[in-house]
This record gives sequence, structure tokens and C-alpha cells, in this order.
Amino acid sequence: MFEPKFTYTDKIVNYIAKIASAKEVISNAKIIPLYDTKLKQDALIRSSHYSTSIEGNPLNLDEVKTLINNNQKPTTKAEQEVLNYFNVLNHLDQYSDKVITPDTILSVHKDLTKDLLKNPEYEGKFRDTRVFIGNLHTQKINYVPPDAYKVPGLVDELLDWLNNSTDEIYPVIIAGI
Repeated sequence: MFEPKFTYTDKIVNYIAKIASAKEVISNAKIIPLYDTKLKQDALIRSSHYSTSIEGNPLNLDEVKTLINNNQKPTTKAEQEVLNYFNVLNHLDQYSDKVITPDTILSVHKDLTKDLLKNPEYEGKFRDTRVFIGNLHTQKINYVPPDAYKVPGLVDELLDWLNNSTDEIYPVIIAGI
């Protein structure tokens, strides 16, 4: 069974309190529908930019805004990656209702990797090769993920925990895990 390893620190508890407070303010705010739509669009664009930039995507925020707001067709892998991410975020409710399954994850993976992988057969599938996380330039390995054959079982354990054991954990902590 998956057992997450984390500790509630004062700093984490303070952040959780701030998040809960901000959520209350937002939930109780009277927002004009037009602004609501614009705010959601802006949040999705920013999330798409920042999440893909962490992974090394070179597009800046203005380029991402232009790409998405002008409904441009992607001409580079970087643009395709951002559009895939934006589309997944924009349709998250279509992937799962409450219970997340391996098929949910693989469906999201397929849509995130659409037209990005050298071999399209790998879209929406668990990896079957060894991978390393590190710096291509320095050849320094920062992390060696589990062997490929272990991934489906590890995902099953994580999802069993997520779908059955998280009632007592604050949602932001669950998201981080």
C-alpha cells in the first residue's frame, strides 16, 4: 500500500490557512460572468505556461498568451506542448468524475503527449524503458525513477490510496503528493 511521506510543518499549515482563506473570499465573491470567464482563461494560460516552463519549455508568458488567445496552430514542439497542456486543463472534468483510474491517467497522458513523442505508439501508455532525470548538458543524473515494469503496480497503489484513504488530508497536500 502506498504510504506518502510528508510532515506538517508550521510553514505548511500557514500556507494551508492562507489558501483556505483565499478560497473563501473567491467562493463568496460576486463576479460578473464576463470577468469570471476572463479570469478562468487567464489562470489556465498562466498554468499552462508555468507548468510547461518548469519542464524546460522555452516559450515566455506573452508567447503563450498570443498562441492561445489567437487560436494559432502550433508550428513547433514547444507550442504543441503548451497547447496540449492548455487543452487538458480546459477539459479536466471530462477525464474523471471522482475516482481516478489508470485509464484516467493514460488518457491525460495521451492528450498531453499528442504529436510530441518520437513514437506516437507511446502516447497514452506506461513507459517500457528505463529513464533518468537529469541535466543533458552536464550529464548529471538527479533521479532514477523506478524500473518500467514496476510503474503499473506503483500507479495502482497510488490510486488505491488516493481514491480510498485521503478523507483526512487537506486537498492541497493531496495535490502535492
